[in-house]
Amino acid sequence: MTEIISRLYASQKAADSAVEALKAYGFFSSLIFVVGPPKPKPTESGKAAALEALALELMKGWVLKSQAKIYAEEILAGGVVVTVHAYFGFAQPAITLLDEAGPIPSRVKEAERTYLDYDEATPLSSSLALPVLADSHASFSRFFSMPILARHTFSFGRAFGLPELTKSKRKTTSFGLPLLAKNSFSLSAKLGLPLLSKS
Repeated sequence: MTEIISRLYASQKAADSAVEALKAYGFFSSLIFVVGPPKPKPTESGKAAALEALALELMKGWVLKSQAKIYAEEILAGGVVVTVHAYFGFAQPAITLLDEAGPIPSRVKEAERTYLDYDEATPLSSSLALPVLADSHASFSRFFSMPILARHTFSFGRAFGLPELTKSKRKTTSFGLPLLAKNSFSLSAKLGLPLLSKS
């Protein structure tokens, strides 16, 4: 799974600088897409066809169609778009490298990103950007939007027409085993096994 990140640059030189930085970091060429203005510059009558062609070229790099249309207009005005597909864990380095090359503002609205601080005590949660379940403000129930305590008016037993507590006074199960053990090692005693093995 990859995250698609795009930036608009004012010149081909700035875009090439971003691409070189990405490759130097270790991004493969197959993960980087560059779309610049067409040559020669289209005439006014051919502008609509040029915009369509640029949008299609951007979409080959998996840029969303709605964003590709906006980028196409900005490219036709002289900009260059660099798109990179960042694998899991490499999105932030890609963003940093693209931003260091000096992109210019675009009319494409980027989604806001929130990053959790990395905590060495909880490496998996930090890597997956998940809240720690032991945190009192982010319990397992709260994380999955489940009530912490069931309402007293509802239970699974009641939903299926079963009593919440059995009224049976039987002391044994259908297999003849006691429901409550009289001591803490009855199963071991029945099977003739020692409670703790001797080393």
